[in-house]
Amino acid sequence: MKSKALSGRIPAFLVTAALSACLAACGTEQSVSTTRVAAPATYKLNSDVSELKFVTTKNTNVAEVQQFKRLSGEISKAGAATLVIDLASVETQIPLRNDRLREMLFEVARFPVAQFDAEVDMDKVNRLEVGGMVDVDVTGKLTMHGQTQAAVAPLRVVRLKGDKLSVTTRSPILVAASKFELSGGVEKLREVMGLPNIIGTVPVSFSLEFQKQS
Repeated sequence: MKSKALSGRIPAFLVTAALSACLAACGTEQSVSTTRVAAPATYKLNSDVSELKFVTTKNTNVAEVQQFKRLSGEISKAGAATLVIDLASVETQIPLRNDRLREMLFEVARFPVAQFDAEVDMDKVNRLEVGGMVDVDVTGKLTMHGQTQAAVAPLRVVRLKGDKLSVTTRSPILVAASKFELSGGVEKLREVMGLPNIIGTVPVSFSLEFQKQS
């Protein structure tokens, strides 16, 4: 009878072992959940504080700074970056010249925007602390006036407070009108303005701010 009673009970050391295993498993699960890193979010361009400028040169050595007023863009979680330029928003401080650029050069009725697409190394960006910066040379594609060409952008990325990124050109990007079938438009502008020449290559610089999306 005594041996039967013992056989119907679970030995104490087995109970203790099972309880220890359960606590260890629960502790491991909690540790994993509290250290899990959230996936990086998409960054959207803040157009109110972003700007893109370019320099035109006429009469050989007369340079003027122009800009586009409307920009949009984003950087995806995977690092796909897009910058869209509304060509109708060109601003030269002279209304008549604005109209001529829209109609005779950019032909905005047919080609309303220019777009730059590239891939950004988000591993480097995500490791930045506030105030930290990293320089990257991004090779992408610039599409404008129905043409797409490779373009290299030397960029500086700085992490700002409030989940923001500052992206600026370290040096200007040179854009040649001939590569985008804009030479004819440049010549039309030269003729209508009565100029001896307009340089067909322009340096482009930008200062962009991106806001992290929740």
